[in-house]
Amino acid sequence: MECAPMNQSATGRKRGKNDLLGWAVLGSGRAGTIRARDIQASPEHRLVSHVGGRQGEGALQRAVRDPDVDAVAVCLANAEHAKWSRFAVEAGKDVLVEFPLCASERQARELFSLASARGRLEHDEIIGLLTASHSVRQAQMASGQASRIEVSFQGGLYRWVAQEAMEGRVGQLAMGRLQALDQLCGRLRVEQVSCRSEQGGYVLTASLQSADGVSIELKESRWPGLKRASQWRIVDDRGEELGSAPTTVAAGGLFERDLQVFRRRRDGDHAAAYVSTLDVISVQRIADIISAQAHWRPQVSAVS
Repeated sequence: MECAPMNQSATGRKRGKNDLLGWAVLGSGRAGTIRARDIQASPEHRLVSHVGGRQGEGALQRAVRDPDVDAVAVCLANAEHAKWSRFAVEAGKDVLVEFPLCASERQARELFSLASARGRLEHDEIIGLLTASHSVRQAQMASGQASRIEVSFQGGLYRWVAQEAMEGRVGQLAMGRLQALDQLCGRLRVEQVSCRSEQGGYVLTASLQSADGVSIELKESRWPGLKRASQWRIVDDRGEELGSAPTTVAAGGLFERDLQVFRRRRDGDHAAAYVSTLDVISVQRIADIISAQAHWRPQVSAVS
């Protein structure tokens, strides 16, 4: 169910590969600000508008519908991603959505199906898969000797993170790690999930299995004020951590490289995608299962 982009402007004019791509960036937070900066700095792109969520729905709608806009970068609060992605596709625009795309497998299928039916590109940005550390883990897995992966993540419980937690979407909050695991190991299966309250937040533990027998232990700790950190261990059947050969990572910032991928995909280079539609849908399904089995809801004081 890959989306088939249509290289045509909103005015109906066919665009060549050397034409500037007109952008509307929705969202004035860190991601939106970086996106707008990288678009302005690129010789292949043109920033038509940069609109913050606080400017209201009317301003956002006008930015998307602008006939000079070919593509929309959705960098709003997580809960708004699906809504504005759908709005942009229905307005005839290609879409780049900051991770995560949406809140459930069902929504992901609907969004990708809509984009495909309208001949539009729905690009889910997951820049964690472009990092040097992920390249190292890919090199470790390439040895074929991995028996177990242990992932420990910790972070705060604030603003949009707290909102996701309030809705019980602890699995969705782990999707960055889940997407990386899916790319490293292939399709995942949930074996066991537990989630307990701690320090006004939670500790989530999920045991997973890959199709080729790699066991995975994912631990996520989140509470107010907790400093963000993560640790990965990839070990063989003797419990020894695997080494890796030196890896080469492409030059440029992560958002800039993702923008380059978007342009190549829009120009018809489907092989440029670093994560597929089916990958995103599969991980959304795993996140849904983890959230359902965690049965966790915060106390009011945890997110006040």
